[in-house]
Amino acid sequence: FLSFLALASLAALFQTGHAAPETKKKPQPTADQIVAKHLKAIGGIEALKKFKTRRLEMTMTMPGLFENGRVTTTQKAPDKIHKRVIIPGFGETIEICDGKRAWKKEPEQNGRLLAGLELAQALREARFHSGIEMLTEGDLTYVKRTKIDGNGFHVLKGKYGKGSPWGGMEMQFYFDQRTYLMGRMDMPIDINGASVEITILLDDYKKADGIAYPSKMTMQLGDGPTVEMTFDEITHGIEVDDALFAIPDKE
Repeated sequence: FLSFLALASLAALFQTGHAAPETKKKPQPTADQIVAKHLKAIGGIEALKKFKTRRLEMTMTMPGLFENGRVTTTQKAPDKIHKRVIIPGFGETIEICDGKRAWKKEPEQNGRLLAGLELAQALREARFHSGIEMLTEGDLTYVKRTKIDGNGFHVLKGKYGKGSPWGGMEMQFYFDQRTYLMGRMDMPIDINGASVEITILLDDYKKADGIAYPSKMTMQLGDGPTVEMTFDEITHGIEVDDALFAIPDKE
């Protein structure tokens, strides 16, 4: 009988949850805390904002379609961009945005002014400090902790460009829990007039003029192909004539 009482007491102890200590959950950080640590990790917001011009030289590959494509992008604050893309076997594409209008010339086609989703994308891409704006003006909220390939990430989401000419877009960001460098972005882009969800993986961060950039970027275009890009050279503070961003008068 005593043994029965002892067993009953032991069972009651387990049922009331006193046998095992509670596991304390890690406090959830705020989106502002994650963003602040990220900006510090890549060099600080002052360093990011001090430059007004930038040139990016990139190599682009789409496995199964082409290799060693070349991309040269020249930007001038706040919202001007000139992009030249050369793809072996396809030809040259030129894209220009003067901050209000955008123009594109593709191989074997006449140049044309962009409108709709294409214009919205061009205006977003032309923002010189879009990397900062997406994180500081995007109404970000903390979503969760998650793991990718065994590495822990903080996930934030928000809408960038609310009230802007392009109407804003929903984005999701993944920050490495150890380094606070961004490892992934989920966002929509326009392809041939249609909005496509893409995943962008960022890797192999290197410094240029004191600012950390991912030197490798992989884009997964929905269920479609993958685009691999390598940043060969990033130069800040170059002299750029505004004529480079002039929209051609004729097609």
